[in-house]
Amino acid sequence: MIAMFWAGVFYGYCIQQPLNAILGKKLTLVLVVAAFLAFGLVHLALRISIGAKLTDPLGDLSYGVYIFAFPVQQIVVHWGKGRGWSFGVYFSLSLLVTGGLAYASWHLVEKRALRFKPGVRAS
Repeated sequence: MIAMFWAGVFYGYCIQQPLNAILGKKLTLVLVVAAFLAFGLVHLALRISIGAKLTDPLGDLSYGVYIFAFPVQQIVVHWGKGRGWSFGVYFSLSLLVTGGLAYASWHLVEKRALRFKPGVRAS
């Protein structure tokens, strides 16, 4: 779903830029293909135990990303106004800050809170 969202963002941005329109359409296609590949990898990871072993050290960051992504994106856009930042700078800052907050949220709050849920053992 994230790749589909970013495909729409790239497409919307690039069609506003006449010189970048063709690049934007190609990038959108790449992101849509990436979304389907990501879906395939998730499906494979659920079927094969090695998938869980690869992501165990990070923890379950999904809820943290869900909670923090939008506010972080909006703050980064606010900070970047008038600074002439490229899309890559906005994207990178949003990704790094959101990822850091999601990681901290899992390891400092969520995993510990799961101890209080009956029948669930936090990893």
